[in-house]
Amino acid sequence: YEIIPEEFGFRRSFDQDLKGGDKDYNAKLFQGILRGERGPRRNIVLLNAAFSLYAAEAVKTPEEGLGMAAASIDDGDAYQVLQKLRDFTNRA
Repeated sequence: YEIIPEEFGFRRSFDQDLKGGDKDYNAKLFQGILRGERGPRRNIVLLNAAFSLYAAEAVKTPEEGLGMAAASIDDGDAYQVLQKLRDFTNRA
């Protein structure tokens, strides 16, 4: 199965658009995405989430999954889940 980003309203990305770094840099990138920062990294996260939801049969179409994933980020729900996970794992 080939996923073509343009079919979902995204521009094709290049390696330099997606390149990460060390764990601290990557953590900041991920937090930024979950806080709503737009760009190629967010697009990849959305597509991965959309197709994960579709594969799990939680949605009927990848497009529905894309909408659900975007809403989760845009509403702040995804970031809140990350915060809860962080709080849980940091309990002593």
